[in-house]
Amino acid sequence: MTKALELNKKYSREDVQKIFEPGYKFIKSTGTWGIAGIIEIKKRPKDYVFFVSYGQSQGDHLFKEGIDSNGVLTWQSQPKNTLKTQKIQDFINHDETINNIYLFLDDSGKKPSGARQYKYMGKLAYLEHDPQTESPVHFKFQLIDQAPNSLIADNDQVKQSKQNSKISKTASRPLKANINTAQFRQPKKVDYASVDAKNRELGLAGEELILQYEKDKLTSLGLHELATKVTHTSVILGDGAGYDIESFDESGNPLYIEVKTTKGGINTEFFISPNEAQFIRSNDSAVIYRLFNYGSEQQEFYVVDDVDSLFELQPTNFKAKIKS
Repeated sequence: MTKALELNKKYSREDVQKIFEPGYKFIKSTGTWGIAGIIEIKKRPKDYVFFVSYGQSQGDHLFKEGIDSNGVLTWQSQPKNTLKTQKIQDFINHDETINNIYLFLDDSGKKPSGARQYKYMGKLAYLEHDPQTESPVHFKFQLIDQAPNSLIADNDQVKQSKQNSKISKTASRPLKANINTAQFRQPKKVDYASVDAKNRELGLAGEELILQYEKDKLTSLGLHELATKVTHTSVILGDGAGYDIESFDESGNPLYIEVKTTKGGINTEFFISPNEAQFIRSNDSAVIYRLFNYGSEQQEFYVVDDVDSLFELQPTNFKAKIKS
């Protein structure tokens, strides 16, 4: 059974390969997954896996890499890479709301590489690069799944700051609003979209329902082997892949499904991330299964393969960054 990605858990290269590219024949210490430090995920262009090991060298070049207490990764590309290299351009233009970079870190300094265990550190967001330096190119990335000051690690490449965070953990209570009797008696409209977005159990239940539906669909078509390969991607990789389930259509072609579940009716609004919207736009095999009236006798779903023609997408969030 394929392992699920868990933050701060350790994985071998073969474990990681089975998660991101199950059909690949793994060969220890050779090939893309056996030795490469940067691997583009085939099914998701511009999504990458980083394998980082402290204290590595290539020829006369020593890689100076590390993570500080604020979760900032200092990282260098391969010496042959320039600012014009396609992968480097992908990193410079990386948008973490659309594409993913998954970091796996080995800070043990042990060899050989085939025996390494890599801790999954979560996803990265591009911060900056040195435009004056190439061969290698120097980058800084922010770990976005780790809390600041939870990343203190012993390494000689980057000195760690051990100062305590000064951010207060005490939240002030909101003041009660003054309302009149008429306002109090007004009928309240349930915002199903907001309720759905906060209900992880509902989302997971909807995904599991569609997962079983896909397996049953393929089995009924006589595609028994494909039915066994239907994957609950969001459980294995967590959020961020751009879809929840990887299945197959009647012809055996890949089908990437993002499930949106609501207890509301067919016209209930829902939230979709930039990552999910972009994945559907750029992939002809990607669809949304919109499951509505969940848990009732009227439970149904419809399928959408073009978010822009059917839906009006409205921005609803701001990204908040702590001021320096």
